[in-house]
Amino acid sequence: MARGFFALPWLLRCAPVWILGAGLAVAQPAVDAGPRVGRWGDFARLEFQGVTSFKTGEVVNGLLQAPAYRLVAHPAAPLQEFLPALRQSVSEGYRAAGFRDVRVRASLDEARERVVVEVTEGRRIVAGAVRVENPGPIPVAELVKRLTLTRAAAKPGSSGNGTSLLLDLMRGNEPLWKTGKPVGFDMGSACVRETAVKAVLGDCGFFFPRFHVDLRPEPGDERVSLVIAIEDVGPNGKVGPIEVSGLVRHTATELLEWLGVKRGQPITADLVPRLERQMAESGRFLAQKVIPKQIPDEAGQVLLRVEVTEYTDSPPLGAPFSAAEQQFLQMRSWVESAFQRGEEFSIEVEAADFPLESIGLRITGQLEFILQRDGMALLQRVGGKLERGVVFASSGATYVSVVSGRRVSGLLFDDQRVMAALELGPEPDPAPADSPFSLRLLFGTDNRRKPGQSAARIDFKIAPGAMIGEARKAAQTTRTEGEVIRFENDRRVWRMRRASGELVECSSTKKLPGGGFVKTSFRPNPGALARAERELTTAGMKLPNLVRPVQPLASIVGAAAAEFIEWPLTRQMFGSLPAREQIEPASRALQRLVLSGVLDAYEPDPSKSDGDGSFYVPDGAEIPSSTNPMQWVWRYPAALTFRFSQEHLPSASWPATLARETAMLLSGLPKYAEPELTRIFESPATGPVGHLAGAWLLARLGDRGASAQFAQRGLQRLNREDFQRDAALLLDVADDYLRKSRKPLETFTALAPEELAALAQLLPPSVRGFLVRSVAALKLQPDKSLRAVLEPLLADWWRHGLEAELERALRAAFTRATARLETDKSIEQAVACSEGHDALAKPPEAARLFRRPAERGSVAAAQLKLGEAHSLGFDIPADYLTATFWYRVAEFGGDRSAGAMANPTARWLTAEQQVEVMRCITATFPNALIGAGAPRPMESPDQAVPIMSLSQASPPNQLHQEPGRIPGLIR
Repeated sequence: MARGFFALPWLLRCAPVWILGAGLAVAQPAVDAGPRVGRWGDFARLEFQGVTSFKTGEVVNGLLQAPAYRLVAHPAAPLQEFLPALRQSVSEGYRAAGFRDVRVRASLDEARERVVVEVTEGRRIVAGAVRVENPGPIPVAELVKRLTLTRAAAKPGSSGNGTSLLLDLMRGNEPLWKTGKPVGFDMGSACVRETAVKAVLGDCGFFFPRFHVDLRPEPGDERVSLVIAIEDVGPNGKVGPIEVSGLVRHTATELLEWLGVKRGQPITADLVPRLERQMAESGRFLAQKVIPKQIPDEAGQVLLRVEVTEYTDSPPLGAPFSAAEQQFLQMRSWVESAFQRGEEFSIEVEAADFPLESIGLRITGQLEFILQRDGMALLQRVGGKLERGVVFASSGATYVSVVSGRRVSGLLFDDQRVMAALELGPEPDPAPADSPFSLRLLFGTDNRRKPGQSAARIDFKIAPGAMIGEARKAAQTTRTEGEVIRFENDRRVWRMRRASGELVECSSTKKLPGGGFVKTSFRPNPGALARAERELTTAGMKLPNLVRPVQPLASIVGAAAAEFIEWPLTRQMFGSLPAREQIEPASRALQRLVLSGVLDAYEPDPSKSDGDGSFYVPDGAEIPSSTNPMQWVWRYPAALTFRFSQEHLPSASWPATLARETAMLLSGLPKYAEPELTRIFESPATGPVGHLAGAWLLARLGDRGASAQFAQRGLQRLNREDFQRDAALLLDVADDYLRKSRKPLETFTALAPEELAALAQLLPPSVRGFLVRSVAALKLQPDKSLRAVLEPLLADWWRHGLEAELERALRAAFTRATARLETDKSIEQAVACSEGHDALAKPPEAARLFRRPAERGSVAAAQLKLGEAHSLGFDIPADYLTATFWYRVAEFGGDRSAGAMANPTARWLTAEQQVEVMRCITATFPNALIGAGAPRPMESPDQAVPIMSLSQASPPNQLHQEPGRIPGLIR
């Protein structure tokens, strides 16, 4: 195998999976030759001197959570870059915390094998006054106010989506400059200050000023002033050329006349936000952006670039709204303002025998989701009785499970809170014929919760266009009920007060075959959050709180694991799991094991530092930037993974390499992934278990070629000697971990027989016997190491079936990887054929090429294309029944556009034929409906029938040459 088989395209493909937009578009430079960091990068070797304002553990954790430090501390990184980068990281962390004059020295103490970091902290500087020099016409009071007072979460007139709403919440409403608070002296803080000043000046109407921002000491040298020195306020802006893009049904002239903007008019402070707000509030646009740009050599001339996406279902510009549309827009304004005032809303769902086809389950019960600006709750009931619930409020975060007898009070640490953004807004990539709007709920967390603050902060926005679309659909049936007006269509019922627009309720009911149904409603519900909190408090009053103050992380993990395996839906999804009564001993055992100390090293330090806030290291320029909030979600697990690989795994071993490179990929730093993974692939120390683990990881990362090569190499090394080497390595790691505390092992061997038997039921049958034998052997030899006790048992298992099982696993990994590679190739060929890229190919050949990957049941793109082939007829008979089949399969595989294309096609089918399609899908793809996306509520019968039943259905129209048959599935 060539050394470069881990190509950059793999890294680019895996990026969306692991780092969610962190960015890998820049090719990574080659790794320099010379001495490597090796074990010098282990955090355990760090020795700090002179650190008084923070705890040493805080500084270490801040470094480990900084991607820049993990990059330079990588064992394959150049050693010559390590110490300068370490000094820079510690210095930037201190400077960000207000220590302007900090001095840091770092050196290697080779005799003691320590990295010594000497810190001279200096004085901590806090914010003083704000001064503006040479302001000219700039309104100083307004500028200072905008910089020092609490800023709004969202800028007026912005056209953000759910992600931008969440980012606004994550940033919080802290002012840029707060008197008495520590001032950041790092480069990132300086850039934030300059950007903020520029933005505020632009809001005040000065788009092109020349200025610089300084921090000047005040008397006593404990405070600094924020000094904004204006060199030139810039030309008085006038609107120059105006470029408009994105229009479909209006001309640029019509849009500009409606906006009231023309060339030559002065640019005032509110011009840009006014234009964006006017378009956003009109309901005629799905997206809008106004970008001012100074024209070179044209003093005062400002180019305005107006970028829009029109909502074609709304009335034209200037045309009046209908009475129904006006009523819905009034209701939207009432809901948004009521939510901002702190009023509560409930989303209630009641289902009976409702199929969730994507996971093959049927749901019965009631869910109530309560939303309020400063809190939320989720309650699950069956037959009207509370079973489970979670609430985030000013009292904290609490989970109660009545059916399992668990209460978890303290789901979040004291400084944590949940941030959520709920938006009914434009769909980023709407499917043809589908609604351009969708309801999105995004979550995140931050660590800036203050005493007395709620454990949650919610924002809620409704796009005007979404209400216009609803009004047009709901105006089919309208009637008045006193002061309430009722709108109804075949999907929803809206009730609102005519005069005020106050929402009374939005509800819908869908009936299913066999008596099943699902009902949903959205309504104001004053006092709902307090009632939910009281209900959960009452229900959990007699239940013990499972969160231990000294082990909060282990408590939450243990309770979550036990709750998961006892949850009815889990047992339905994993049918091999035993009934709840049989599994309760296993859940108790899991909780005891987790609480035995296995996570003690990762528990938060309950003691507070002397400093104001925790230590963090700002990102450097080498770290990819992203506006995606999920990049921040990955920081903590990446830091834990990196720390675990350093603390417990031999640096050059395959377990350490796989764990470490996963952490680097989570951080968007693949610089050393290719040489490191190539190294363990070629290493004779990597046996069949290591290659199987590598194949599994690479398959999850999307590199099927590398996954297949790892699996193939694992088969080549499937022998007793290589297996024993892998086993010895893993057992030595476990022994090293247990040297610090044998309590986890003692807890494991002390499990009651019924607990051990229940735990064994969670494992594959082949592992259960080994587990029981291992516990018995460990009880007989409590003073021996794991390796000494378990190696003979593993050797015996190897002779009696383990070798064959490893071979099956490796062959399965190889087959899956190569099959997916073949599938990808087939799709590429089929797309080329269908788009005419291959002049020799005929359209029927494209359909044939799409069929192979489609029938594998895992590629929605091929299934969609095959549906198109039968719907439109690629020189083959058009067949709406077959087309609907493939469209639905693709839809259940996560392709939203497939559902939009299936709906008009399915209208040609009778109700009986639509039921037959779903039965056919259930029979052909029993796990089916395997995709990530949930299917549309297409009726799914209780029992699947053979696929041949489709051929017995009557043809929906005269176009069917072979009525109902799914060509290719029946040979």
